[in-house]
Amino acid sequence: MLSGAWLSMVVSCQMVVPSSENGETINKINSFALTATVRSASQTETQSTVVAPLSLELPLYGLDASSGRVGWLHPTIQLQTSGDHQAVFRNDFPGVIVKNFIVVADITWESSYASSGCGFALRAHNNGAHIDQYIVIITRMADGYALFTAFAEGKPANLKEIYANGIDPLFNWENGSTNRLAVVAQGEKITIYTNLTRLGTIDVTESPSAWPNLPPAPQQPAGNASAQEFADYQKLKQSYLDISQTLEERYLAIGENFRQLNSKYTEGFVSLAAVNSTGTTTCEFKNAWLWRIEP
Repeated sequence: MLSGAWLSMVVSCQMVVPSSENGETINKINSFALTATVRSASQTETQSTVVAPLSLELPLYGLDASSGRVGWLHPTIQLQTSGDHQAVFRNDFPGVIVKNFIVVADITWESSYASSGCGFALRAHNNGAHIDQYIVIITRMADGYALFTAFAEGKPANLKEIYANGIDPLFNWENGSTNRLAVVAQGEKITIYTNLTRLGTIDVTESPSAWPNLPPAPQQPAGNASAQEFADYQKLKQSYLDISQTLEERYLAIGENFRQLNSKYTEGFVSLAAVNSTGTTTCEFKNAWLWRIEP
């Protein structure tokens, strides 16, 4: 079930790059030395030290150390946004462009609204309001929820939802909790894991649903209910009809964008992301790493 608040955010989301104290865009490669050391063939001891723990986790996602190499190891960071329908991204390695990959991070969150969330921007390219990218986030909504959105020319052009609740027994939806999010991108398939549990695989070439999965309609009160109860019911019913119409119109717009725009991307950079519906959302990313999947 996709909430009206979330879909409104998807349609009107603005993407913001955090700035430093002097107003300059944060794009410094403050951990590039570590990645460069990993890539250097002459630093085999350091490379082995870094790859060793990753090689133990990769098989849990159907991969192994022979399938590629480290893309980056990201320092711990915190992203926060308080604007309505805003998204903020951080990428300390803008020069690392990948096709097939896995990106992993331990995410600790605090959000005012359950439809806000934390995750990754994938295969991003172009700049500003017309950026092309996929976004995968997890949220506190419905006791655990993952959402895939494709943006084409800055417009939402695909939308898929997966409920973590009922699949991942370790998923913790409460504020202050930590979940481990992993996303594997291989060709047209995007597979989402939380806490080492596979939630599902999305085919980016498949069109979005034609209609939203609406919540149940309000229940009409019993015949002996008071006049106030009937009046309250009529207000709820009208609100439900209004929300349903809005959701249906926005789903139609996303479907039309999918048909008219190209939302199938083969490569780009990967960023950490915080997506806010309203209030304030804070996402802390620890132990984040990117692995290139190569033949």
